[in-house]
Amino acid sequence: MLFRSIPQVPVLGYRARLELNTSFTGKDLLYTRLATGTFPEFDEVARTNQANLAFAQPDDSVLKLETLNYNFPITEGINLWVEATGGAFDDFTKTISVLDGDGAAGALSVFGTRNLVYYQGFGSGLGIEGKADKFDWGKLGWSVGYLAPEAGNPKAGKGLFNGPYAILAQLQYTTPDDNFDIAFTFNNGYNTIDAGSNTRQLTPILQLEDDLVNTIHNTYAITTSWQISDNFILGAWGGLSKASILNYFQVENGDIFSPGKFTSWYWAVSLAFPDAFAKGNTAGIILGMQPWATEGTILVNGIPSPSDDTSFHVEAF
Repeated sequence: MLFRSIPQVPVLGYRARLELNTSFTGKDLLYTRLATGTFPEFDEVARTNQANLAFAQPDDSVLKLETLNYNFPITEGINLWVEATGGAFDDFTKTISVLDGDGAAGALSVFGTRNLVYYQGFGSGLGIEGKADKFDWGKLGWSVGYLAPEAGNPKAGKGLFNGPYAILAQLQYTTPDDNFDIAFTFNNGYNTIDAGSNTRQLTPILQLEDDLVNTIHNTYAITTSWQISDNFILGAWGGLSKASILNYFQVENGDIFSPGKFTSWYWAVSLAFPDAFAKGNTAGIILGMQPWATEGTILVNGIPSPSDDTSFHVEAF
């Protein structure tokens, strides 16, 4: 197992959001979010995205339009989402995790907030969500969406359909008493795996610009949540990513990577305690394994790249 020391530097920052909800018919919603902040991300110094906190906002106090989307019903039980900018799959897909507060509450880390499959894609696009809740044996929910990070870029190899993209589909089941949820999720994408599957071995690859390295991936994930009592919720999620690197490239230290394939795994278990010590509080413990790359055929300077050491995540708040 490899341990690498990183600088221990105290930081002080903030994140601020202004959310505007506008409805024209009472059934639709135009959502606008303005955001700014100074709280940094730690992926560069730690050499992994898994060091980032859920409330990071490294905008140097510049106010930005972070998210703009519009959703409306197209028939009973089915809503269409139009993601103009800043779209994310969790906008129209239930992540199930009770500790998913999007950085405003719940888990502190990006890893602990939700299943990593929901991070594999962002930008502009469309989403559809539906539900069927008239069954005696429970409720079904589903969603499917397409997002493109470079939708507004007119250059060759960019744009809404010619550049990076991700497609997500999910099927969810909820018991009649609403105490148990399980979701099965599939994600396919081009140049979007770095958003959620950054392993130590592949960090030099996944932090490069899309113009230097191209990837494709398929991720298969499962998420569950079980409310055992009013004050205890057990959650778990995991995923498997099958990915390919499509071209040769050279990283900053001179290493040359070949095209090839790799597999990565991850999992987490969460213990949530609603109303801990006082009503409205939430305490939580998250244990998991961050993405672990195995079964790779990628060569580094002509030598097979070794598998990652197993990494672990421990979080409590």
